Amino acid sequence: MEKLYLTERQDIIGLHENRSKFADILVGYGAAQARTPDHPWQQLGTWILIGMTGRWQRTLALWEWANGWDGFSDMIVSTMISPPRELTGVYEGVERLRSGGECFLLTPGPHCPTLADLVAGGVQGSLLVYERAEVEPGTEEQYLEAVHADWKPIATGHGYSLVGHYVAAKVDGVVFTAWAAERAAHTALARSPEARRWRATRRRLSRGWQEELWLAAPGSRLAGPETAAPF
Repeated sequence: MEKLYLTERQDIIGLHENRSKFADILVGYGAAQARTPDHPWQQLGTWILIGMTGRWQRTLALWEWANGWDGFSDMIVSTMISPPRELTGVYEGVERLRSGGECFLLTPGPHCPTLADLVAGGVQGSLLVYERAEVEPGTEEQYLEAVHADWKPIATGHGYSLVGHYVAAKVDGVVFTAWAAERAAHTALARSPEARRWRATRRRLSRGWQEELWLAAPGSRLAGPETAAPF
């Protein structure tokens, strides 16, 4: 069945504790959806940015529509055209915690696991290693094929688990790859000669690249043993 994904980044207002409050709301919303396994809109996880790797304060949620573009269309109706009354209360709570955000609508790239694949495989990680690359438009899948063939064996050999390969659906030339990992795995891989060699290869395949690290929120679906503190 056709799948579609959404990455949702929120800019958090004020103190560190607000990022945890917002993440708790996201985790709770995702848990409510998970209690209905056949619901087409499911959350893969919620994470809080490790600010040393990107613009802070931010939270991130990753979602899957099991029914693809039909699910996306239904979401427009349920959130903007005919929203339920209870959604007003939800927004009143979250708007005091965020100043804005950014979403990317994503199609699955080559070899992208589904949520069902991740659950069946027991994929978990305290970290989400979240990569964004800018490539020549039209070469998005070629780039992700190279990541899968050349980098994935190295990353998984160091303890990483693939969460997804994604192509931005509404922006040309932008792709994302997400991995679940632990801090020790990230440290070992970051200083490895294999990482330096892959970086040289990646520069030939892309126009730009950024990696952010996100720490799992407590209760998040793919969370490992370490989660963000509520301060």
